[in-house]
Amino acid sequence: MSKRPWLAPAILWVVLTGLGLWLVTTFSFYPPRFAHEANVSDDAFQLLLILAVPVFAFVIAMMISSLISGKTASEPSEDGPYLPGNQTAVGVWMVITVSLTILIIINPGLVGLAHMRGSDEADMVVEISGAKWAWTVKYPEQGAIASKEMVLPVHKRIRFEVTSKDVIHSFWIPGFRIKIDAVPGKTTVTTATPDKTGSYETEVGLRLQCAELCGLNHASMMMPVRVVEEAEFESWIAKTREEASKLPEDCPTLSDNVKISAFNIAFDTKCLVVPAGKPIKVTFDNKEAIPHNFSIYSDPEYENSLSKGEIFSGPAERSFTIGPFEAGDDRFQCDLHPIPAMRGFFVVREGA
Repeated sequence: MSKRPWLAPAILWVVLTGLGLWLVTTFSFYPPRFAHEANVSDDAFQLLLILAVPVFAFVIAMMISSLISGKTASEPSEDGPYLPGNQTAVGVWMVITVSLTILIIINPGLVGLAHMRGSDEADMVVEISGAKWAWTVKYPEQGAIASKEMVLPVHKRIRFEVTSKDVIHSFWIPGFRIKIDAVPGKTTVTTATPDKTGSYETEVGLRLQCAELCGLNHASMMMPVRVVEEAEFESWIAKTREEASKLPEDCPTLSDNVKISAFNIAFDTKCLVVPAGKPIKVTFDNKEAIPHNFSIYSDPEYENSLSKGEIFSGPAERSFTIGPFEAGDDRFQCDLHPIPAMRGFFVVREGA
């Protein structure tokens, strides 16, 4: 037996450690980052990788050395010689591993969490609501609502207030490295500061994805995210508000017997015209296995309810009578999915 049995494993450990550190410091294993929080998360993971390399290399070196030194041509006839323990080595190992554990708890543990959370102050608030299987994004300070994409200004600290209307979902933007549950009846909060422009069209990490198994169409519960300059954001907000308040040019003729259907989380019409002062028969055809309803509101903010429809899943059809209503430009929506695709004008006209 060699007088220095530890020499070969030690050399192998040094070589493997050097190779591992070169790999993790030379090559990037991370997807593109688009927020300050992504930088904090990736830096923490990088530190953990660097700390893990010597430990992993030690395990591999000892395994390889044991396989080589312990190899025999045949089954041994007796046990090997007694190998006494080394209390000094055990003590040194304990000190090193405990020190590493404490270091990791402090940084990136406590330090990383503090950097991720940051200040409670934010430049703007974005309200996120999830419902099978779509997201609604509301900009309360700007007075806009979106359902096709989420647009955010770069270099602005954003407070996301997240909730759900049915089951537990999970708000996750991979490019920001932030994720938090959307819980029915509760508002959870997370923050992010986008620091680079980009869009889902060129980077798949820029998407709002549900990360909690929530039913049949869980995988499709996704919304593109676009990070733009502030001027472009303001322009998009103005356009979104204008489109939401503009009465469609193709409103149907006046009728006290209206039909509307829902499919692919969208109504088949953006406008219904009914007579004032008369009961209105509504036939609502829900063509998908997603719960919807049909409700009427008197204001553009959808706060003053005139009629609340039954929530039901399809494929199914319901007929019911509502009204009468006073003349005016009211609104209708699905209360579970209050997105532009499931909102429209309920125009009440005199003289019919």
